[in-house]
Amino acid sequence: MNNSNSSPIWRPLLSLVQCAQVARVSDVSVAQAVARQWPLIETHAANLRPRELFAHRGALEIWTAPGDSELDVAYSRPSVVFTQHMEHGVEGAEETKANTIGFKGEMYEGGEEGFRTQRLDDGSPANPEIQQPSGAGGDTKETNLARDLTDDEMERLQEMMEGKDLNELYKEQQEREGRSPPSN
Repeated sequence: MNNSNSSPIWRPLLSLVQCAQVARVSDVSVAQAVARQWPLIETHAANLRPRELFAHRGALEIWTAPGDSELDVAYSRPSVVFTQHMEHGVEGAEETKANTIGFKGEMYEGGEEGFRTQRLDDGSPANPEIQQPSGAGGDTKETNLARDLTDDEMERLQEMMEGKDLNELYKEQQEREGRSPPSN
């Protein structure tokens, strides 16, 4: 008897961080632009996130998302699939001229963590898509998107909140938003 249909399928989970954007002219493929700039991208990523990546430089994986898809990535839209790239063996990469490609490295300010996404090994989102709640209005610029937190997200939130006074956090938020908290 074949039990393969009844057992869960384990798939590796990738934690990808945005470290740069590449640019290219229309005659150059994304794979060629990445392969040609591989040492620059990898070195920048290792320097940007030294605790996580510096020890692994030389063995990092580089994945790309389609252009202008940052919001769709943040909302875990299933239509946005990342592509893994290779350093070597990309046809035409070595002949790609430097003036036909570009690089814009990500920069973090004031303790920022940067943008991170969870993906499966095929580049698809690991988390469910963040949906607009039913009954919410139509297409508005300020859409209230909501979904249940995953167990992992809830655990991280609890760690962040440990030992904090929620009333003080609420007051700080109200002040940042230019509102005064209600007085008792």
